[in-house]
Amino acid sequence: MSFLPVTNLSMNAIHVEVGGSSGSAVSLNDADVRGIGYTNNIYDSDGINQGSGTAISMGEFRDANRLDIDWSPYINSGNFQISSPAYLYWGYARFLGGGFGTTNDLGCDLFSNAPWEFWKITGHASVYGGIQNDTFKLYGPFSNSGWEVLKLYSGTSNAGTFLGEYRRANATYSATSGTTQWIMDKVLLPNTTGVNYFLEFFSE
Repeated sequence: MSFLPVTNLSMNAIHVEVGGSSGSAVSLNDADVRGIGYTNNIYDSDGINQGSGTAISMGEFRDANRLDIDWSPYINSGNFQISSPAYLYWGYARFLGGGFGTTNDLGCDLFSNAPWEFWKITGHASVYGGIQNDTFKLYGPFSNSGWEVLKLYSGTSNAGTFLGEYRRANATYSATSGTTQWIMDKVLLPNTTGVNYFLEFFSE
């Protein structure tokens, strides 16, 4: 999985990414160019305008990709302490700790409607050195595929505050006969309860 370059970006590269032929005619106003699926919020904070003839710039396409939004649930965060003062979890879990938090979608559309969880774990500094990570977990064995980018927002839609994104290529994947999980390379989920967070999954 490759993304458009951040530097030395060309119209030809954008055209090829959206499925056009290299060297053929293209403009920023073309519908397939405007309809590119994923853009990086660092360079395109409010989404590429789909309307023909509206303002658009090449800079918005830096690090972009023709990925599609294939699943977008939201959670209402809860928490769970596994054993004082060892671990604290924040976010949503269907089974871990008897379940905490809630979601509007119990089955993950990307993986055969499997039960899923998304939470942050914090380890008490005196016991585990202050471990922190965000984890996306599925109940069932699945391959290291199915999604490429996960964007996280506050609220129940991508109109909320953008908190950041994770990429599957940078996550640590593991699977057993009963579960699959990706431990993310960054911590974005806040230590909160009763707060909504919107998850936007992009895949090919």
